[in-house]
Amino acid sequence: LRGQIGRIEEGFRRIGCTIAGEGEDFDFIYSNELLQERGAILCKERSGKPLIRHIQDLPAYENTSQAKTLAELQTHRDATLAHADRVTTNTRFVAAQLERYWGYPGAVVVGQPLQFDPDLDGFRTRKRRNLAVMVGRLDDPLKNARLAIEALSLLDAPPDLAMVWVGK
Repeated sequence: LRGQIGRIEEGFRRIGCTIAGEGEDFDFIYSNELLQERGAILCKERSGKPLIRHIQDLPAYENTSQAKTLAELQTHRDATLAHADRVTTNTRFVAAQLERYWGYPGAVVVGQPLQFDPDLDGFRTRKRRNLAVMVGRLDDPLKNARLAIEALSLLDAPPDLAMVWVGK
C-alpha cells in the first residue's frame, strides 16, 4: 500500500501541493478508494480540515443483471457525504452518475494525482506503436471488453497495435 500512497503523494507534488509530514500543518485531507476512509474521517475530526473524497467509480451496474438498487446507492451516498466537504471524480460519466443516483450535482471532474503522466524519458527503446488502452473491470458488462476482442477478430490482418488491459 505504501507504493500506492507514494504515487498519490508524488502526483500532488507535481500539481504544486505540499505533503505534510507527521505533526506538520496541512490544508486539506484527500481520500479515495485506495486509502482508508476511517483514517481520513478521524483526521478531519481531529484537525478540522476539509475532506475531499475522490470517487473513481460508482458501481451502479446500470442496465445489467447486477444493477444496484437506488437504496443501495443512496446508502453509499449517505456514508460518503456525511463527512465529505467536496467530491471529485475522474470522468464526466461518473459525475453524471453521482448526480443521477445520489442527487449530487457538485462533483468536480479532475485527473486523480496518481494518474498524471510519469516521466518516461528514455523508457521507450523501440519506435512508438499505435496504442489501445482499456481501463476498468474486465468482467463488467458496462465496460464491454468482449466487444474489443470480437472487433479485433474481424480484421483481415493483425493491426500495428499494442493493447494494454488494465483492470481486474
